[in-house]
This record gives sequence, C-alpha cells and structure tokens, in this order.
Amino acid sequence: MDEGLLSDLRKIAGEDAVLSDHEAVTAAGTDFVGARGEFGAVARPTTADQVAAIIGFAGERGLPVGPRAAGTNLCGGFVPSPEALALDLSAMNRVLDVDVSGQRAVVEPGVINGDLQAAVAPHGLCFSPDPASVPLSTIGGNIAENAGGPGCLKYGVTFHHVVAVDLALTDGRVLTLSEGDPHDLLGLAIGSEGILGVITRAVVRLRPVAEARWTALAAFNRVEAATETASAVIAAGILPSALEFCDHRQVELCEAIVPSGYPLDAAALLFAEVDGTPGEVGIDAPALEAVLRRFDPEIRVAATPEARTALWAGRLSAGHSYVASGKRFFICDVSVPRERFPAMVARARAIAAELGLDLATVGHAGDGNLHPVLLYAPEEAARMHQGASEIAAAALDLGGTLTGEHGIGADKRDLMRRRFNAAEVASFRAIKAAFDPAGVLNPGVLLPPRAPDEPALETFGAAVRAAAGSAGYRGEGEALGGGGAIDVDAGNLTVTAGAAADCVAVSVALQRAGLRCRALEVDGTVGGLVAKLGNREPARGALLAVGATLPEGERVQFGSAAVKDVAGLDAKRLLAGGRGGFGRVETATFRATPLPH
Repeated sequence: MDEGLLSDLRKIAGEDAVLSDHEAVTAAGTDFVGARGEFGAVARPTTADQVAAIIGFAGERGLPVGPRAAGTNLCGGFVPSPEALALDLSAMNRVLDVDVSGQRAVVEPGVINGDLQAAVAPHGLCFSPDPASVPLSTIGGNIAENAGGPGCLKYGVTFHHVVAVDLALTDGRVLTLSEGDPHDLLGLAIGSEGILGVITRAVVRLRPVAEARWTALAAFNRVEAATETASAVIAAGILPSALEFCDHRQVELCEAIVPSGYPLDAAALLFAEVDGTPGEVGIDAPALEAVLRRFDPEIRVAATPEARTALWAGRLSAGHSYVASGKRFFICDVSVPRERFPAMVARARAIAAELGLDLATVGHAGDGNLHPVLLYAPEEAARMHQGASEIAAAALDLGGTLTGEHGIGADKRDLMRRRFNAAEVASFRAIKAAFDPAGVLNPGVLLPPRAPDEPALETFGAAVRAAAGSAGYRGEGEALGGGGAIDVDAGNLTVTAGAAADCVAVSVALQRAGLRCRALEVDGTVGGLVAKLGNREPARGALLAVGATLPEGERVQFGSAAVKDVAGLDAKRLLAGGRGGFGRVETATFRATPLPH
C-alpha cells in the first residue's frame, strides 16, 4: 500500500495503530476457517472517533475497507486484497455500561460475546443470542451477521436483542439507529455484513437468566427418527429453548476432542431443553419428556447445572472438531421451514454420498437451520464446491434459503441469483449505494456482480437515500395491495396472509391451529399493519417476510417462511412502517407461537 496513504492513516489512528508488515497483514486476512489472503495494511482503532475518521478517509480516497474483529465468520465475511485496508475492531472491547434495572448493556463492537455474558451474569442477566462461537465471536460480528444459535427457537436471533447502534458511514456521518426510529434502518443494518457501515457502539437488550431448566439427550438408531422427533416436539405445542441435532459422524468428531459420553453406536442424537420459571418448566418438561421417550425410552437427563454443562460440552465443540480433524472443511448453512428439516437432512446426506464426500451434520432442528459440514482433502475441493452448491439448491427447492445464520459473505455470493430475482438484487444494490456511495465497504461480500437484467430502481433508491439522510422522512406511496388469503403453517409455526386479510380473521385461523401471534391481535388489515406499524413491536419482532411491488412496478419478496433467514439485506424492514414510500405491501409472513398447552 502506498506509503503516503499509510502516513495519512497513521495521522488518524496513531503511529502504532496502522501496520503493514507481513505478519500483521497475513493475520488480518485469516479467519476461523483459515488464511483467505493478505490485506495491504491493517488499522486497529481504539475509539469510535478514529473509526469514523478512517471510514470517512476511505470514502474520500476510494480505499476498500474490510471490517473484522475475531474473524469467527464462516462465510468469507471479508475479502483480503493488497489494495484494501483491514479495519480490525478487536481492540474496541469495552463493556461501557450495564443498566441492571433497565436490562440493557452498552458495548463496543469488539466485546467478546462470552465476556459480555460474564459481565452481566453477577446481576442475574444474560444476552440471549448464543452462537456456538460465544467464547470467540464479538458483539459487532454477531450484529453484522445477525447471528443465531441454539436458543433462537425461543428467544429469537440477534436482531431481536439490539436496541440501538452507532453506524459510521463513508460520507463521514455517524448515524444513531434505534428501535423507535420512523424507519427501521436499525433492522436493515443488522445482518448487513459490513457493506453499509461500521458499528462503533451498540445498546443490547438483556434478560433474566432462566430460573429453571430441564435438559435431555435422546439417541436414535435411525437419522430419520431423530428428525421426525424434532417435528413431533413442535407439533406437541412445546417451544423448547434448544432442540439440536447431530448425526453419527458429528458425534465421532466431537467425542474425539471433548469426550462427553455420547453413544457412538447411535445414528443421531437430539439435545432438547426447556427453561423458564419453575412452574413453566414443570409443565413443559413432562410434555417434552413424553415425546422423547416415545422414540428413546432411555433418554439421558441432566439433573444438575454441572450435568447440563457436561452434556452440552461436546456439542458446543463442533466447530473446533473440524479444525482438529486434520481435513479442510466447509460448513454449509441452510434454513428451511421446520417441517422440511427431515427432508433437508436426507437431501444433504444423499448429495454427499453421491459425490463420495465425508459429511458431518449438525443443526438447530427446532428452527429448520441445518449445517451439513463437508470435510475434504485438497484434491477433493471441486467436489466439495459442487456438493455445497447442490445442498444450497436443495434448500431452495424445499422452500428455504441460502443461509440461516452464517451470512452470504464471499462464499455464497455467486449463489445469490438462485435465491433472489433481478429486482431484489437491484434493491440491495440501491440500498448499498444509499449508505456507501463510495462503494468501498467490504467489497466482494454479499452482492454479486451487476447483471444486465437488473432494473434501475431510481425511485426506490431515492426513498432509501432520503430515509438514511433524514429521520423525519415519511413515505407517500400506495401502501396496500394483494388479496386476503390466509395460510397457516402449523408445523412451521408461521402464517402468511394477503395484505387485504383482516387481522382478526388471521388470529382466529391461528387459534384454530393451536397458535397465536400477538402482532396480529389488532383491528385492521395485514397490509395496513405492516405498512403503518411494522417497525413497531410486536409486529417488528414477528415479521418474517414481505411480498411487495416496488415503486417501479417490480415484484419482490424480502425474507421467507424460514424462521432463520439472513440471506441478503433485510429490506423488508423498509416496507415495514414505510407507509408505501418504498413499495406496496402485497403479502406478509409472521412467526407464531403455540398456545399454552
């Protein structure tokens, strides 16, 4: 990298905070999976002002920037190149404030998830998002990828627990985005993989640690029996705090590095847990135990906190087990509607078998999020890539999506057009241009190369620029369209309705199926609810997808019926509460919960 450029950067961040030696640039280009290349230099800011100044400088100079911290991402979340600057946020690792009574914490982006948990645990609180990378991953990274984990089934993904962020932009501004803003730019920024701005501060929501838990491990002699049991748990109206699947190969790998006494003769395991007050667990645990014992009469129950920790230890070592295997690995991350999880497991196994690939499978069975892991030798790389592509295509065939929690990154960028039509990709590009007009943030990530069939979305893009530039912007378009059909998917705990459907009618249909969605327990139409109040709770937290017509007349679908879906920018957040300014709402999909049993 040009020495004059480096000198200018050092004036902003400090002499010792900008490095260009081989060791530093190589380390910056290496993540959990391995070395991905070398940056031209590395900047290690320690304050929010330094980050903002560096990002503004990059915008002025056209300097590509790859934000990173712990580098635990599994999707190729940054693309090193000699022309680019790595922005290493790991030194910004302070918990700035813990509001015990308000159950919130203010953190810098480099705070390790596990360190935040340790800081709030003495107050009887926790941060709900619990990816397996808790000991390693940062809160900034969790937000950038909209991270998930085993607890998402009950407590939601990272999106549901972020109150506000400060976002540094390449035009020199720092936006404070909050839940209560007129437009949900906060929701749009969450999961944006660093292509819109750089988080310098976050306010996150905490919750009390559950008073009671019941945890069990069930073993199965057939993979199909394990996946069918997961579906049976949901069908019984139970909402576990975790419902995790591992196949035999995954159990072998975990036992090799963290022996946990898992049965090595089982075809698959299912980890199941309920939590809450003692009264709630007293109701849920017997119901869950009854379902599990129908399939495995000898389930292993963790009777103490120490036993629970021991039971989970092997499962939580899955990521490290791939590194320890001595093979290269690619962690596929697909998400399908819950009831299609068994079919997705079967498809992944069939694809790996046909290609002669070593497959280990782990997944969040309760929310349809599956991780088929392809372990391979260097000479098998071509077959690995073919297998990963076929697994992604299989998820789409089953009504799912490309990624449930790991993101698109560089690894799945070329698959984006399988999931999104030309107008949807063009809308993501318009959003990117509104936030990062210089186009320097995280190049090579998420957005595929421009295609000739992408429409020019000038009106949509202007609306996004106005919203990003002024918190007072209000939409003035036609807000509603579509019919009034109602489709309750009880197995997936979701409901999809046309914009003209009456909310009361949808609520009644849900009740008949043993479900409820608090967001829909209001007067008015579904489309009116989304267009006017979709950026407010409880609609904000329950909304999974919006089908819409953009101002230019292009039809789009943002989000899906998959409960965990982080593919692409979360553009439905613009339609929600946008009052028609970003497009006309046609359909909406909401997540539901079982009625108390």
